[in-house]
Amino acid sequence: IFEQLEGVDCGDVDIIPGHIEESYERIERGIEPIVSAGVVPLIMGGDHSITLPILRAVAKKHGPVALVHLDAHSDTGSDYFGKPYNHGTTFHWAIEEGVMLPEQSTQLGIRGPLYSRTSLDYARSKNFAVIPGWELHDIGMQAAIDRVRARIKLGTPVFVTFDIDFLDAAYAPGTGTPEIGGFS
Repeated sequence: IFEQLEGVDCGDVDIIPGHIEESYERIERGIEPIVSAGVVPLIMGGDHSITLPILRAVAKKHGPVALVHLDAHSDTGSDYFGKPYNHGTTFHWAIEEGVMLPEQSTQLGIRGPLYSRTSLDYARSKNFAVIPGWELHDIGMQAAIDRVRARIKLGTPVFVTFDIDFLDAAYAPGTGTPEIGGFS
């Protein structure tokens, strides 16, 4: 990849375990100068709880983004035991805050946990395209990529995020939220 691109390890952003709002402020402040410099950040590690402040920093520079989200879970819940911010609520709040464009966004590989038939209603009510895992297996990755690209308007910035549980637990057994039926 470095024959085509340049890369620099900018280090870690220190967070405060157990204090998510303060950690969000630190993450956003840590990412802002990188994005402001015109650099495309490639962020590795963490779970989807860190994605909301990253999206906030990116949106400050580029405006709302289209999301390409590969995951076993939709992460569009509004809260968890009354708390709004965690790894399962990121994209709900990204939509509500206007930092992403759900009508141009696609979630791929979603397969659980689905506690009821209404589990994906919020995502779909906001015009998110959801390609469940079983459907992605059927249509294949190229057909899915074609669908993703057809939704994104020319010139729209795109944020790609990959959760390790997109892969089947046989290939990524260390994930905290394993789901069957994933990808190799």
